[in-house]
Amino acid sequence: MRNPNPNYHPLKVPPPERRKCGRFKCIAITASIFVIVLIALAVIGYTVIRPKQAIITVDSVDLDGLDVGFDVLDFGIRLNATVALNISVTNPNRAGFEYENGTAHLYYQSVLVGEAVIPKGDIGPGETVKTFFRLTILADKIVTIGKLYSEVMEGKLSMFTATTIPGKVVIMWFKYPMLVLSSCDLTIGFADRTVQKSNCLSETKF
Repeated sequence: MRNPNPNYHPLKVPPPERRKCGRFKCIAITASIFVIVLIALAVIGYTVIRPKQAIITVDSVDLDGLDVGFDVLDFGIRLNATVALNISVTNPNRAGFEYENGTAHLYYQSVLVGEAVIPKGDIGPGETVKTFFRLTILADKIVTIGKLYSEVMEGKLSMFTATTIPGKVVIMWFKYPMLVLSSCDLTIGFADRTVQKSNCLSETKF
């Protein structure tokens, strides 16, 4: 039986609705593949090419300008000193390490008695940067601590330093925040006016 529609033809191209449906399906598949590739890159970025820990090393700890004694007029202890630290920061990554201003704190009996700022900078791939800073003991804070008198009589002073350097490593499109930490237990001798003992540890937090 002949089709009454004069526009009918058995080989006619499918109607536009079908073509639109196919185009949307193609876009959806392409978008899905793109998302899968992004997820795969993210997994690779955070596992395979995860950055290595920066290493902070305390090369030396010295004591400058030590002045300790008893103040007869004020019936108290007189103590002035500066702790000088030489540190090295190593970046073992294949990308540069950029760090902001860091801090160095000096503690006596858990009380903050000195601090210094470590200027910001950057370390190239596989490079080591050395820096030097001084921590001056704040006399007005340390002389009020009760245990100070007994340690002065013993001829030594036990102190603690904490160094913090915040920064980041950029690998491909990924930024990895990094916090480089170092701490030292110090024993200062009054007789020879030197740091008699220092035990330092370092770690990196992501």
